[in-house]
Amino acid sequence: MIALTVLGALGLIAGGALAAPSRPTTAFASTSTQITTAQNNLDNCRLLAANSVSSQRDRANACVLDQTRILALLSPPTTRPPTSPPTSHSPTPTSPSTTTSSTPPTTTSPPTSPPSTGWPNASNTGVPAGTSLIHTSGRTITVAGTEVNGEDIDGCLTIKADNVTVRNSRIRCDSEPIAARVRTGVLIQDVEADCMNNPGSGIVGNFTAYRVNIHGCENGMSIDGHNIVKDSWIHDLFERISPVGHTDGIQVFVGAEGPMLIQHNWIENLTPDATSAIIASAHFDLLAITNNRLIANAYYVLRCPTSGSTNTIMDNVISGSILKPPVQWLYCSDEANVSGNVDGNGQPLAP
Repeated sequence: MIALTVLGALGLIAGGALAAPSRPTTAFASTSTQITTAQNNLDNCRLLAANSVSSQRDRANACVLDQTRILALLSPPTTRPPTSPPTSHSPTPTSPSTTTSSTPPTTTSPPTSPPSTGWPNASNTGVPAGTSLIHTSGRTITVAGTEVNGEDIDGCLTIKADNVTVRNSRIRCDSEPIAARVRTGVLIQDVEADCMNNPGSGIVGNFTAYRVNIHGCENGMSIDGHNIVKDSWIHDLFERISPVGHTDGIQVFVGAEGPMLIQHNWIENLTPDATSAIIASAHFDLLAITNNRLIANAYYVLRCPTSGSTNTIMDNVISGSILKPPVQWLYCSDEANVSGNVDGNGQPLAP
């Protein structure tokens, strides 16, 4: 069975190009069947990428990215249903039923959580309630295909290998500018990243993230292309006093490449001198920002790319805070598809 599995993955990259998944000859496959097929393909491509010779590894990594994007497009929002609506949230939001082998650090006073009405919040992001965590130290991962699962990581995580998975874990980093630095094909799922109120970014690099909870950082994420960010909560960011920080929920690096999907996230930046909830400066194509709740006490809540012909900004709730006159968005009027966006009061925003 292993040989057949590897051969199946080889078929996806044979001939130097990715082959499209086979189609049924009489009828379209159901969505669940397509999801199963894409997941199987993704597993095969990850296995192949971890074991291929260098001449095949780039194609295998491209296969991982393609199958990950297909899964994201086929799958509905996957937030976990809350067991009970939370009324407040502390900067270490893992449920009290989660156990670890070490005592969590002292927390600051709890801010208000977003409502548990389907939006990402304390009850459906980060480490799932009831998960038992093993205490480990921050480290560098250099072996492709490594899986980190069920860890309470005391320190920063640097990933210098492709196709690594980090799930059901907490990262607490106060000594580096980045809590988690990653590379191509990394999957981050049901993870909490806490910068512990220090300058720096929560997660940086090329990755796919589902149900991630990021807080205590100057910037939630800094992404450099081919990213998928879904069902995640970025909040309670940290702003240094001197020199004054310019906090962002998500930064899209200059020079980043698409496609990129930012979908169904709650991104809140209420620091005193916030820059944005999402900022994507310079030219960019194949960017989709859809069905997000964006709030910022900022110069602008959403800054779209200054140029680009294939971007989608759709069905977002975009609002400023009462502390500053809201500037909902900037440079968004010339994107290819701008529709269904509203302000915090539900009023339509004109492109």
